[in-house]
Parts: sequence; C-alpha cells; structure tokens
Amino acid sequence: MKRNGTGYTKWCSQCTSKEASVNASKENNRPEGARQPEPKPQPSTLTLDECLKLISMNKDSPFELDTFVHIPLEPREPEKDGVHGWANRLRDMLAKASEYQWK
Repeated sequence: MKRNGTGYTKWCSQCTSKEASVNASKENNRPEGARQPEPKPQPSTLTLDECLKLISMNKDSPFELDTFVHIPLEPREPEKDGVHGWANRLRDMLAKASEYQWK
C-alpha cells in the first residue's frame, strides 16, 4: 500500500519485503508512548499457472485480484524473439484465460 493508503506501489515482492523489514526495524527503535502505525496487509503470491487458472475461473464475473505473480525467468520458448516475444506470449496467455481482446 502507498503511505497515504490509496492504492499500491509498483514494487516487486522482494522489494516490498525488504521495505517492510526496514520499516519494522524503525518501529522497534521508536520511543515508548509514540503512536504505532497499523501494519500493512501484504498481497498473496501465485505462480503464473495459478493466476491464469484463477482468471479463467472468474472470467464471467467481476472480481478483485490483489496478488504478486511469480513469472518464470526463462521463457517457455526461448528461441522466439527474446524478451519482447516472451512479453507478448504473457499477454496472449492472459487474453486466452480472460477471453479479453486487445488491439
């Protein structure tokens, strides 16, 4: 969550965890009687296949999805166009699971 409570930052799960540990150490050094902020909820973590399955199961009705998705570092088909091809295949997987169409 952003500090003002509206929306989320655009950090990966590792950076979010690191920031949380830095904030926790600051909390431990706070003087007694100082106001303690409420802990921020952390989104869940899914694999790409789990996320695609969840999107596919809920494609006919609106739902809220707040999660980190672990994207494999190695493309499933490394011989095709490198990073851009992998990003396009991710887009295609999401389109197939959700039945959305992008132009």
